[in-house]
Amino acid sequence: MLSRTAENLYWLARYVERAEYLARTIEATLRVTALPNTYIGKTNEWDSALLTAGVSASFYGIYDEADEHNVVEYLSFSSANPPRSAIASRTRG
Repeated sequence: MLSRTAENLYWLARYVERAEYLARTIEATLRVTALPNTYIGKTNEWDSALLTAGVSASFYGIYDEADEHNVVEYLSFSSANPPRSAIASRTRG
């Protein structure tokens, strides 16, 4: 019983860590998008968020454009997102 509880706590901590990372990435991207274009030039900051998360290729397999709505939805809720799929399969088993 104790080993199962320890394993569940380990995985809970991993999921919380992943959620914090995702929240920091989205928050940083939102802050950068709030800057005037004269500071950052003409770039797509949401592309950078996808590259940081390592899911750019899988994202563009589903969506045509990286904008705030699409990226946040994909990173946070989409079962097609590889890290999210791993979490879903882990919680089912």
